[in-house]
Amino acid sequence: MSGASVEFSLPRRLRTEDIPQIVNDFTIDARNAIEAVFVCAGFNGVEILGAHGYLIEQCMKDQVNDRTDQYGGSMENRCRYALEIVVVSNEIGADRVGIRLSLC
Repeated sequence: MSGASVEFSLPRRLRTEDIPQIVNDFTIDARNAIEAVFVCAGFNGVEILGAHGYLIEQCMKDQVNDRTDQYGGSMENRCRYALEIVVVSNEIGADRVGIRLSLC
């Protein structure tokens, strides 16, 4: 890959209207994982990563999240995205969903 350049788009703030589709994608991915991959491999659940700088953690941190809509401001609003994603438990069962959060 010598001499080749790769272009990347600049990161942008997640639009409020994009969030329901992302939540839906988590639900579909969890269901697909349970049905296709985990059953064959002997696993029986999913873990949602909300730590280590991933988007869920960024949304929850007041030092990072400067949104002024329903996903920013108060602690309740900053946790809204994570709580909406955990709805995957409705699809695959609450006993099959974990979420990893950062203590910092």
